[in-house]
Amino acid sequence: MFHTLYVAVSFACCFLSIVFNFILTEIARKRTKRVGIYRYFTYSFVITDVVYSISFALTTPFWYSAPGLLIFFASSPFWEYYTMMKISMFVWWMAYIIIIMCIVSSFLYRYGLLCNPTVLEMFTNPSKAAAFLVSALLLFAFWMTLALRFIFHSSDELRGDLQEGLDERKFHVNFSAVFCLGVKVQESNALQVEMSSVILLTILFISFATIVYCGYKIHYTVVNSIMSEKSRRMHACALRMLIAQALNPTIFLYLPGSVNMIGLVTSQAPVTMRRVGNN
Repeated sequence: MFHTLYVAVSFACCFLSIVFNFILTEIARKRTKRVGIYRYFTYSFVITDVVYSISFALTTPFWYSAPGLLIFFASSPFWEYYTMMKISMFVWWMAYIIIIMCIVSSFLYRYGLLCNPTVLEMFTNPSKAAAFLVSALLLFAFWMTLALRFIFHSSDELRGDLQEGLDERKFHVNFSAVFCLGVKVQESNALQVEMSSVILLTILFISFATIVYCGYKIHYTVVNSIMSEKSRRMHACALRMLIAQALNPTIFLYLPGSVNMIGLVTSQAPVTMRRVGNN
């Protein structure tokens, strides 16, 4: 029953994501002159957010955790299509990273526009913009490599752990054949997993800290700088739009998965938490 609800929420969020992002695209298209170069951030958000939502719905990744073990597996009605599930799950990971990078870039751009001309040059100066783009691509490649090469992997051993820890009948999934990505911390890989995880968490922390700092400085500048009332209202409105645009993909990043997490925490999801705890 719970898994059915989780699948329904995932597909509902996918539909809402497509609708909301279509509306956002229309707003950006009709206000091209007022939005300016920022419309490219909007289009990037829209495309990546829709791709994320579709790939999430196609796989409906469910996670199972135990001491030293974390596994994501495809639990959607399409789980039997192994290749499609594999591609969709990798695309899901890629879209997640790109969305966070787009949010950070958009806040940096607005911060540079109002507070720091040097930062703005990263987007307006061709050579600096090219360097910024290359740096972003390298960070993306580094992030993906850490996550999918040094931490998470797919193996028959992980599928065996799923069979031992979960009841297949509650998911309508054959765990011996389903595609999954996971990490099992053992003595041989503990240091590698720990170091890679610390690096990834550091990148996430810096990303969110940058968003908060830029948002605060933009708000401070709008409130305290000497400017016309019209300009003040325009920049305040732009900040609200920026926050709303950042919340749009963030909601669809975490809302479907939060249903999964609520089930784990309340022990209503079909995860044998008591058995794991007793072991």
